Amino acid sequence: MSSSSPSLVHTALKASGAFLFTLLSGSILGIVASVGVAWWYWGHISIGGGPALAHVGGGGLGGILALAVLLAQPALLIALLLWLFILVYPALSFFYGWRRALQKVVEAHSLPLAERLSFLVVERLASLPASQDRIGLLRKQLSEDAVSGTLASALGDSSWARRAARFAARRLPWADLLADWEAQTAASGEADVPALAPALSARIAKKLNEIAAPSSVPLIVVATAHAALLGLGIWLAG
Repeated sequence: MSSSSPSLVHTALKASGAFLFTLLSGSILGIVASVGVAWWYWGHISIGGGPALAHVGGGGLGGILALAVLLAQPALLIALLLWLFILVYPALSFFYGWRRALQKVVEAHSLPLAERLSFLVVERLASLPASQDRIGLLRKQLSEDAVSGTLASALGDSSWARRAARFAARRLPWADLLADWEAQTAASGEADVPALAPALSARIAKKLNEIAAPSSVPLIVVATAHAALLGLGIWLAG
């Protein structure tokens, strides 16, 4: 590992801090927002099924009657669904916390990881016989176990290091990373395997940082669904 890279212990502490901060702050904000929306909806929308639900007994028949009341009162069903977002936002915060922590590990160690992986590719290529399908054979050999093993040797045995290794092994698009080199080889008619390492290392480092960045799509989907459900409830109860 490069001497300029931060220590793995320091990186693990930063990753754990990012995970806990994102999980706690996201969960608190999400719960406050979901409780506020559900409480406002429950207090300001006229729902006629509440008293009926309060007198429904237990058992199978009671469950059937409660379901019938909910289906007969869509506004009441939406009110209950709005309360479920109290669970959705913490789950979303857990996802973002995990990705933010993983991003910290990748940002700190993407260069040494990329170097290890590029040399792994070069070694596997050099061991394969020259053929038109050598790149195809190489892709089959770049299994998750082989790649994660190489990354684990570079990062050590911490929990965040193992997570980063598994993530990179699953998500790195080897077909795309090797496509340019494969095209150049076909055009020149020469397979300069050692020359692949520096170019591939730079591409792997860039791709690692790209795929480790948390996507905003899950948050947008949940927030849109939350707003749409609230709007539907207001429209039905109006």
